Amino acid sequence: MSRTKLKIEKISKNFRVNGTLLPVLNALSLDVHEREFLTIVGPSGCGKTTLIRIIAGLEETSSGRILIDDMVINAPSKKIGYVPQEFSLFPWKTVEDNIKFGLKINSVKKEEINEKVKELLDLIGLSSFKDYYPKDISGGMRQKVAIARSLAINQTLLLLDEPLRSLDAQSRNKLQNDILKIWKKSKRTIIFVTHNIDEAVYLSDRIVVLSSLPANLKKIIPINIDRPRDRTSSEFNLIRKEILNLIYYINIS
Repeated sequence: MSRTKLKIEKISKNFRVNGTLLPVLNALSLDVHEREFLTIVGPSGCGKTTLIRIIAGLEETSSGRILIDDMVINAPSKKIGYVPQEFSLFPWKTVEDNIKFGLKINSVKKEEINEKVKELLDLIGLSSFKDYYPKDISGGMRQKVAIARSLAINQTLLLLDEPLRSLDAQSRNKLQNDILKIWKKSKRTIIFVTHNIDEAVYLSDRIVVLSSLPANLKKIIPINIDRPRDRTSSEFNLIRKEILNLIYYINIS
């Protein structure tokens, strides 16, 4: 059985909006396994991004706690990489220099930086684009550079918040396969947020379905389909239908 990488213990989060208390997360608990690809889905506005930001140490909880490798997380950690919905690269830096950035500010030796960046460029398949600037590469390529920049600091947990939402269908499907390759080769644990149910079934080891606000754990669905997965198979579409029915039920209840 896989070792637990991350423990979410009875997390609740409330915001105050115009003087009124708005409960967003309600006593949510979850174990995430080491080297797992876990995806979080749920109705729009159910608190998925809030949960990811709490795991990243960017939001405080109202109650409950987050542990990674049995250590409580209440601030950004070098063990956790986070790629938000609106990822940003430095437009004046090349692909290579964008990936180097985090290593430089952490005072890594030059020889180690060069070796690590070469390894990451090979991993994301952009070695021949290392001298390009962000404006000169596609959206999918820019997203891979953002992921590589997070991987550079040796984080063992990578959080991806709807990283493919702005891409067309063809680019999205290709980058899904690229992300799976990066995940397998880098041996990271990934928590992935998406609204795209097809994407969730294609990528995940398990899918967490959240309820509407205040969000709690509706169901965890294991995806026991061998990779690479056939999106047209009956097994794939039965799982997809189950998740859609769960979310639809949430929205009308």
